[in-house]
Amino acid sequence: QTNGGDWELQQKAKDRTLLAEGVINDQKGYEIGRQVFKDGCIWDIGAMKVYPDYTGQRVIYERLIPHEVIVDPFDGRYGNPQSLYTIRIVHKDVLRGLYPRKHWAIDNAGWIRDYVKHASPTDELCGVIECWHLPSKPGATDGRHIICTSHGTLYDGPWTRDTFPVVVWRWKTRQYGWRGFSAVEDIENYQKQIDFLDEKIGKLMNNLGYRIGIPKGSNVNIDELTNDVDSIPCFTYTGQQPPFYAPDPDPPASLFAERERKKQAAFEQLGISLLLAQSKKPSGLDSGVAIREYKDTESERFKDVGLAWEDWWIRVGEQTMYALEDLSMKVPGCKIQIPVDGELHEMVLSKTDWAKNKYKIAIRPSGLLPREPAGRLQTIQEMSQIWPDMAQVLASTMQAPDVDDAMALVAAPVNAVRQDIDQMMGGEPAQPEPFLNIGLAKMLVLQNYQKIKSQKAPEQIQQYHRDYLVMCDDMLKQIQAEQAMLAAKASPLPAPSAPGMPPPGAPPLPGGA
Repeated sequence: QTNGGDWELQQKAKDRTLLAEGVINDQKGYEIGRQVFKDGCIWDIGAMKVYPDYTGQRVIYERLIPHEVIVDPFDGRYGNPQSLYTIRIVHKDVLRGLYPRKHWAIDNAGWIRDYVKHASPTDELCGVIECWHLPSKPGATDGRHIICTSHGTLYDGPWTRDTFPVVVWRWKTRQYGWRGFSAVEDIENYQKQIDFLDEKIGKLMNNLGYRIGIPKGSNVNIDELTNDVDSIPCFTYTGQQPPFYAPDPDPPASLFAERERKKQAAFEQLGISLLLAQSKKPSGLDSGVAIREYKDTESERFKDVGLAWEDWWIRVGEQTMYALEDLSMKVPGCKIQIPVDGELHEMVLSKTDWAKNKYKIAIRPSGLLPREPAGRLQTIQEMSQIWPDMAQVLASTMQAPDVDDAMALVAAPVNAVRQDIDQMMGGEPAQPEPFLNIGLAKMLVLQNYQKIKSQKAPEQIQQYHRDYLVMCDDMLKQIQAEQAMLAAKASPLPAPSAPGMPPPGAPPLPGGA
């Protein structure tokens, strides 16, 4: 999003948005993000490293194991450390390809002491430490980026950014320190109680069955009688035979009820309901409005986690911008191929650069409509009541799997006009075809013209829109003239009247004649 930018800056922002979304999607960023989210739920943090690949001319998104990301406890006690370290196990062939002049530091490198307690099964793996130290103030030159092994430094260079390329996700933040609070730790007490109840129920289930008594001194070998599956447990007795004992085949129902209560309490502690965790909706909840209200209510307690997850993706986007800018500066003429609408498009990075203080990154919804087809249809009906002229446009956004073909036909007139709009926005003139819906084309082009007029678009692009609208008006007048001519031909001619008599259907003459 631009901050009061002109037309050129807004177009660059649009290109950069398309570029960022395409790069993250193409390089499996969203897939890796789901793994990072699970890491943050299980451990205290989840981490992703975002950095440029100058040889491959791409941005790499790399998941980091949480215990490989290290911050000094005292440096991070307030949550804003100046230094961050990663300790990773890397194959030496990879390091030789990246740092061909550092053979001695690579060939003799070993495992990092106090990080891995056992020796490597192969000498071709070694430990690598990577460190970033942030500048002490804007414009300072004391920031450093260092990569080293146990036997030498592989890289030592300046670091001018005020952020780390490692983006950390936390389920919850702690009041003290840098590391987070996982979902597993959040429900640890409930999980221990559930485990205790499961163990107790399991013991009761294992002890169920019949028992028989054997007189003491008999020749029966008791050692061969066990309580294994399909065996008969037994006991010995002296004197009168005890009564036959048959226990209740089911454990107490209260144990199962208590276990379910503990599970429900654990879900409530996380801020979600059992139905939401199982991807179910209450029975009878079918209308789109009801489903939206239910989801809004369900997600209210989950809002803090949702906001934190959105903020994490914003920081991933910022690091993506940094990586793309590094590629643009260090690889002249760098081109990135990104998928757009199922096709690969090539973008030159140098055409999308601008100053950092002129834009900001924000999360926007990928779609306004609900996922359920019934909810989408009802939402479109509600919006069409407010904007009747936009019913066809809204229908073009209803992409549900079972109605894609039908909606593609409904949306075809809109998509055809949008192609002309995209052509004019790209700096090429366009003209409406007589086979288009000319009234719809005029409405869509007029709306887009009003938008670019307020944004102070280049005069040439505005003129393309005006020419298009004039041609639409001419075609509409021609269509109206043709329709009037056809209507005149279809209507019967009035029958001839006798001399001195009014034509048929004429009003009566004055005087009642």
